[in-house]
Amino acid sequence: MTIAFTGSILVLLTQWTSLTSEPNLKIMLENELDYLEDRLESLIDQLTKLKKEKVILQTQERNLAKEKALLSQKNEMARNKVETMISRLKTLELDH
Repeated sequence: MTIAFTGSILVLLTQWTSLTSEPNLKIMLENELDYLEDRLESLIDQLTKLKKEKVILQTQERNLAKEKALLSQKNEMARNKVETMISRLKTLELDH
């Protein structure tokens, strides 16, 4: 895509320099260059936005991974407590 885009600009510039004496072609080429400039600015803005979004999503992913690890640890602690209580209850039943 970049190669084709760059090639289009080179073709337009070549045409521009050789055809600037023809007013209609000059206007067409100016319009095309304006369009390409606007499109390029739009793509740069979109890229900037996507980079920022990527950083935000990576931060959220790290936070969620930490939260998952913490919840897994709490779940394991709760499981151990329940198993300990069950063992104590069984011991109490056997004693009585």
